[in-house]
Amino acid sequence: MNNSKFLVIGSTDKQIGKTIFAVGLAEILLSKGYKVGYFKPVGQRVTTTERGEYFEEDACSVKEKLNLPDSIEDISPFLYHHEFLHKLLVEDKVNEIVEKIKGKAEKISRGKDLILVEGLDYAWTGLSVNLSALNMAKALDSPLIILMQYDQIHIFDKIKLTNELIEKMEIKYLGAIIIGARAEKDLHFREYTLLELEAQKAPILGILPSIREVIPITPKEIIEVTDSKVLVGENWLNKSIENFLIGAMTPEKAMRYLRITANKAVVTGGDRTDILLAALETPTSALILTGNIYPDNHVLLKAEEMKVPVLLSPYDTYTTIRRIEDFGYSVRHMEKGKIESLAEEIGKRVNIDKILEDLGIG
Repeated sequence: MNNSKFLVIGSTDKQIGKTIFAVGLAEILLSKGYKVGYFKPVGQRVTTTERGEYFEEDACSVKEKLNLPDSIEDISPFLYHHEFLHKLLVEDKVNEIVEKIKGKAEKISRGKDLILVEGLDYAWTGLSVNLSALNMAKALDSPLIILMQYDQIHIFDKIKLTNELIEKMEIKYLGAIIIGARAEKDLHFREYTLLELEAQKAPILGILPSIREVIPITPKEIIEVTDSKVLVGENWLNKSIENFLIGAMTPEKAMRYLRITANKAVVTGGDRTDILLAALETPTSALILTGNIYPDNHVLLKAEEMKVPVLLSPYDTYTTIRRIEDFGYSVRHMEKGKIESLAEEIGKRVNIDKILEDLGIG
């Protein structure tokens, strides 16, 4: 039992959803009556206020969603960029900054049961200046959990690297949460990966499907973020979209992916009639046409028949996808209902009681 007021959340993969996970976990703990705070000592997603002030975007969003009383300057006191790193290294300010972070952490923790501390991109980002998630766990004498993206090839390397770093730095490690797998559906994961992880004695706290699967985006939300116009399907805009396919290949190649990918939106130019008609022969949640190019009338008639909404985006394919991705993985756009759905899924699939027991607050 650690009796820690802090829990550091790190990851082995970029943009895996640490902030979203932290909000979901906080929602669970708040519903259990715990007083919870959030701390992102060094932020990377910079946003500017109307007054020209720079703040960390995710930290601002979490403060709003969780209705936190702490100031944004305390929640995320530093921004991780080239000038900041240069100052730390050239002016030898590393120890000074770490001490300031510890002071901010202590201030935020007053009157709270637990502070969720979010690390930088990867668990080792910032290691050179003692600001990584690993370093934060050490500095705050805090346990650490690691989010890991599942894939059949690299998962064991991630486990091995994480364990070796944690052992070398003598960090309190609660375990990993694997993202992007479904033990009940994935035969390879269930009958090979889990057994291998058990043999390696790798602590696994939970297994979550992809964030997109847990809180899917809808065509209605895509309209808002891409300034799209509805060509077909005003009544079908609440369908769930878990996957996106970009139609930049031949129909023959595309069909292989179209057949095996469920709850998908196909993003391509309106002039790719071949791809669009092929997509409508498979389970598809939406067609997103880019470049303001109107499709052939056959596409619209087929989409109407299959009850698939067709959206027309004024942006090119890259910009359209980028806007959707920024929206889908941003806490800023999450409504209360999505946060509750996220918390429910985390509560079912992650061993929350074990985490609380190890923290000494269960």
